[in-house]
Amino acid sequence: MCIDCCRHTASYCHHVGIHCLLHIAQASEHKNNLVQQWQCYNKLLHTINIAEALKHLRSDPVIAEIIDNVPQKFAMRIIRNKYRALVEAIITQQLSGHSASAISNRFKELYDAPPYPKPADVLATPDAMLKKTGLSVRKVECIKEISQRINDRQIKLENTNKMSDMAICDMLTETKGIGRWTAEMFLIFGLGRTDVLPVGDLGLRKGVRIFYNLQEMPSEETVEKIAEKWRPYRTIATWYIWKAQ
Repeated sequence: MCIDCCRHTASYCHHVGIHCLLHIAQASEHKNNLVQQWQCYNKLLHTINIAEALKHLRSDPVIAEIIDNVPQKFAMRIIRNKYRALVEAIITQQLSGHSASAISNRFKELYDAPPYPKPADVLATPDAMLKKTGLSVRKVECIKEISQRINDRQIKLENTNKMSDMAICDMLTETKGIGRWTAEMFLIFGLGRTDVLPVGDLGLRKGVRIFYNLQEMPSEETVEKIAEKWRPYRTIATWYIWKAQ
């Protein structure tokens, strides 16, 4: 069973884990202000008119109220190092934001080469050292396997800019320990895709239950149906639901 299979009952899918990725992305953006030009099937956050996106989302009165009540302006920063974005998504699985940040920092401290280790660096690191950072055995195995596939050029992260969301998810989930949620977090925080709906995310589902006054936790199908009107800005609507809780 992959790590993502536990996502429905694990607290990391709530906003604490997401806030960890948001914090990491913000820190990465602060260190690297280079603007990358991408071509892909799904529009990118830095290429869209946010005002137009919010106007579109306000056609859903529930989202309109959430937008009005969230004090922060929309600001989704992207982790420019794609390998880092992927590893951070794996680290964040099943963890609170505080725990994930602590492990992430200890992981980075293992390496001298700034700003982030390369796959070859991680492959050369003994498993015992990686586990001392707080990573579980399964996460060490997952990070090592995805690092090996990247190092062997079986996965070319630089090509993901031109790939569809579905193709990226299919490629990443071939690695044991990477499920749909992890792949979707990479799409959001690593590529800045604007129309990602992580239906398995517990924080999103809880938010939908609360704000749409549902009696029970909505199924993935129910979330997809509600979110249909958010297209093509489902990432932005999801961000507001995360922030509103």
